[in-house]
Amino acid sequence: MESPRQQHGCTFAEYEVRKTNLRGRKQERLLRITDSGLFNLKKPDVVKRHIPFTDIKQITLVDTHHFTITFHSLHDYNYEAPTSAVIVRELRTYLEQHTDTENSQRAIEMAQRSPKPPPPLGISDEARIALQRRRKLEQLTGSCEDTRIGLEVDALVYDRTQDLGFTIKAYISNFKPGASFSETGAAVRRFIDQVKRHILTNCDTDALRQYQIVPEQFGTPVAPVAIADVVERSLFSAIVHPLTNPLNAQLVCEFETQDRAIRAFGDVAIAQEAMDVAATMIDPAGYATAVTAMRRLDGALNGMDAALMRGALLDAVRAIYTRAAAIGMQNVSADEFLPVLTFVIARSGLSRAMSAHAVLDTLLSDVDRRGEIGYYVTVYQTALGHLLSLTG
Repeated sequence: MESPRQQHGCTFAEYEVRKTNLRGRKQERLLRITDSGLFNLKKPDVVKRHIPFTDIKQITLVDTHHFTITFHSLHDYNYEAPTSAVIVRELRTYLEQHTDTENSQRAIEMAQRSPKPPPPLGISDEARIALQRRRKLEQLTGSCEDTRIGLEVDALVYDRTQDLGFTIKAYISNFKPGASFSETGAAVRRFIDQVKRHILTNCDTDALRQYQIVPEQFGTPVAPVAIADVVERSLFSAIVHPLTNPLNAQLVCEFETQDRAIRAFGDVAIAQEAMDVAATMIDPAGYATAVTAMRRLDGALNGMDAALMRGALLDAVRAIYTRAAAIGMQNVSADEFLPVLTFVIARSGLSRAMSAHAVLDTLLSDVDRRGEIGYYVTVYQTALGHLLSLTG
């Protein structure tokens, strides 16, 4: 690997990689990253394909030795290299520079075409227009500050040549479940919190400082990014997702009995009267959204996606409350609400309801458990207890 190098006055980076073609054959290639795009070279001077940056849709670091580039007009390219993390970081840097250049040129063209300023407006109009201008700019750039910071955090946690990435890799490689899922989940949660504190305390990089997303000349600046939330998302993906199989195996083992009971109970036609649920609260228009959202919990469990489970639970509970408000029940009591939620859980066919709750209860961070979602996790637990008591 020689990086960076000069050719015809242009700087480029070059890496030795192995590309897997559509037939599964591995081909030795030189991947050259330049200001004008990517070059796949069979030999140092034989170009197999030139790909402009505008054709790159996504760059994914699979693990320490593999990465994938997704294109708009081509099939995915799968690469293998011992320095995959470094290559991905280099690609993202070039891609970001290319995007910044395009956006700057686009902003200049927009300014040149802009009409004369309108007459003075009131304060409320100015605030509204500034907000619209900021949102339009974010839409044009196709990126925001938390995405940029997320890429920087990913570079820290996935680079196995650095202490932090090596520590995470060693934890995953030597992972052993505890005696119960609650014990295992608590241990994983503690490790995530330790790594997060280390990053927020010791990693003093430019990308982890609190920048404003929008410069002053484009409108009012937005609030600084909640960096701890960005770090939490990156760490959850880097630590919990690779542990999905052992965590799910322990969940299935622990909740096998309840799983069969819930499955059998959910497969039968359940009368609303037996659940003590008013007919006005449950009808096709009233709970279809809640059932759909609740089913997303089961799918999210397959990938240990706590954020998706959290969103699905909130969507389901809010749908029930929205239905209650629509029929004039502004203040729904627990006695009225819990049977409805239990009914929705049973009708959704959520056979791993206990497993979903275990993940939410043990792997969510303290910040995630505060406020609305913390309350609904407790309500969800109560509804599950009600459901299990009905199944016997």
